[in-house]
Amino acid sequence: MLSARFDAAALRPPARLPLPPSPDPRWAQLSTECRAAPQEPLRVAKLPHWALEPAALHAWLRELDADLPLERASALGRMGLKLRAKLQDLGWGSAATAIWDCGFLGEAALPALAQFRPRRPTVIVLDPMPQPHVDTALQTLVRNAPQFARPVRVWVPPQSAPPEPTDPLK
Repeated sequence: MLSARFDAAALRPPARLPLPPSPDPRWAQLSTECRAAPQEPLRVAKLPHWALEPAALHAWLRELDADLPLERASALGRMGLKLRAKLQDLGWGSAATAIWDCGFLGEAALPALAQFRPRRPTVIVLDPMPQPHVDTALQTLVRNAPQFARPVRVWVPPQSAPPEPTDPLK
């Protein structure tokens, strides 16, 4: 559907913070983990401690969702990226080069999460929140995952993550 928009009711887009002086190569590994197994509707992982620095985290998300490439591109390049995104919305393109929607999920948006359906592959970073709210968010996503037409990757900050790794789909 070409008229789909970013779900601002459930997710808060990354902020335009000053960019870090140089990108950390570990972000590429997180991107690879997001793109792995695109047939899986939902994957949940603990966000590494090193990834909590706000400027770097927001920059990574803005790179993944093509916001930074749009800023760096010429007018023709911006048109090409926007066309690529719309073609992707129609099902064309590769998971390896997909433009993602990226955003943060806070406690206040938990009720809206029940209606969330990804228009594109989506990365969700949970805000630090009490464990019962983390559990509610993950349970809602697991319940709705069979209806997701695009993969969703959820990153849980270490202070909110369950103490032991769990597979949310089992």
